[in-house]
Amino acid sequence: MPWLEALTRRLSQREVLMTHQEWEEILAQDWSAWRNNPQEKQRPLRKTPAEFLEFLLELDVCRKHPDDQIDVPDLFLHGLGIKRRGRVKQ
Repeated sequence: MPWLEALTRRLSQREVLMTHQEWEEILAQDWSAWRNNPQEKQRPLRKTPAEFLEFLLELDVCRKHPDDQIDVPDLFLHGLGIKRRGRVKQ
């Protein structure tokens, strides 16, 4: 999944939980440059940041809580460079 490198750069040093809107804003950073990457394999696999977030939810890279907050399972935290806030249960 070559697009993970660009995703990791966007998420590095962030903290979970984040709102749906925060995720979309992070994914939207330089979206057109990412989407039009000359190396096709490095492009995100969806057309919009919202669709890409839904794709990440389907893959269980992140999970939606009932209060509409989005979390990242421990398995992916380190690899994506994300930190867990102290109040979030593991």
